[in-house]
This record gives sequence, C-alpha cells and structure tokens, in this order.
Amino acid sequence: MFFLVQKLNSIELLLAGRLIVGLSGGFATCLVPMYMTEIAPLRLRGAVGVICQLGISCGVFLGQIAGLNTVLGTENSWHYMLGAFVPLCIYALVITSIILPESPKYLYIIREQKQKALDGL
Repeated sequence: MFFLVQKLNSIELLLAGRLIVGLSGGFATCLVPMYMTEIAPLRLRGAVGVICQLGISCGVFLGQIAGLNTVLGTENSWHYMLGAFVPLCIYALVITSIILPESPKYLYIIREQKQKALDGL
C-alpha cells in the first residue's frame, strides 16, 4: 500500500495505510503482552511482560533511525521505510497464528475444554 502512494500521488491511500498501521500497532501493544503472560510459566511472567515492551521500544528506536535523512528519510525513499514492516506483519499474522497454542484461559472459559486447559497449564 505504501509503495503505491508515491506513484499514485494519493493522500487517501497514505491515510488508509497509516490507519491500518495504527490499529495493528495498538492491537500488538495490548494483545501480545496479555497472550505472552497467559502462556508463560509463573516464574517468568514479569520478565515476559517487560520483554514485550522492550521489543516495542526497540522497534520505535529502529524506526527513528530508519527515518533519518541519511538512511531512508529522503524524498525518494520514504515509502520504502513505511512499507518495510510488511514482511514482519505477514509473518506475525500468518505464521505465528498457526504455530502459537491457544491459551489455557481461552480454552477453559471460551471453549469450555477444561481438561485441555489443565493440560496446558
């Protein structure tokens, strides 16, 4: 989407892309730590919550570096910088949603599979 913005000269496409990125960032900020702390062993729950926020902070830092005028923040390459996260999003949505197990809380409350939830714990 971001790769087409410069060719189509469309501010609407840029705004739609930014909306999608903002929503996915918000979901990631809320859902990833919650899921990770649910599946983590009790002794590691605090560390897992911190690691998630550290990963988000490091991503913001790397994004700031990529936005420098000497890296990808130029008039000709800004759309590459905005679209660079697409492979990561595809990986996160497609690959990890298939691999990651359902949380015991979800199994117990939503699906009412009590034995599978206890086995997962």
